[in-house]
Amino acid sequence: MSSLEAKKEFVWKHEQQFAYTLAANVLDKPKATVWMILIPIILVYHMYRHKKYVEGRRMFAENYSKTPQNLLDKVYLAIKKGADVDFDDVIRHSGLSKDVYKPYRQWLAVLAAHYEDLLHADGDNMETLIRSAYKNRSAYLLFLNQLKTVEKKYYAALTPLLAKEDPAVGKTVAKIERQSEFIRREFAEKTFP
Repeated sequence: MSSLEAKKEFVWKHEQQFAYTLAANVLDKPKATVWMILIPIILVYHMYRHKKYVEGRRMFAENYSKTPQNLLDKVYLAIKKGADVDFDDVIRHSGLSKDVYKPYRQWLAVLAAHYEDLLHADGDNMETLIRSAYKNRSAYLLFLNQLKTVEKKYYAALTPLLAKEDPAVGKTVAKIERQSEFIRREFAEKTFP
């Protein structure tokens, strides 16, 4: 059986991988064309765009996984101390508008319960932790649907605030929702064959 610290690391690595996969699926990767061979300046421009894409993907993944990392740390410490997770502290340090506190807290609660289940489970990697915590694909898919529901409410509250700065944010959020569901269901099928 893995230690609490090792299980925390399995969960964190999984969250990072999810964020990078999501970033790769959400951001548009510049495509190479035959013209790049014929006109070298187009290749230089493509390389510049590709570098920006790689940097954007890294930044997306880092920003996307800040809350999960912070929350996982809080759950880990709460388990070690035998205390409850301080959601108010996470919310205070989020920098979010008070308009989104309620759906944000609901999302945090679902995610924290998931982390707690995983940290209490037996396993030597993320797949075995999930199989131990959820027992079967149906139970895990039920959790994923619950997570999708609270994320959708959180994004719905957040989108109007972000749309003030970028009107295209709605399309991006919709793409994040679709891709998140796809990636998670694919992982569920892999975990529970």
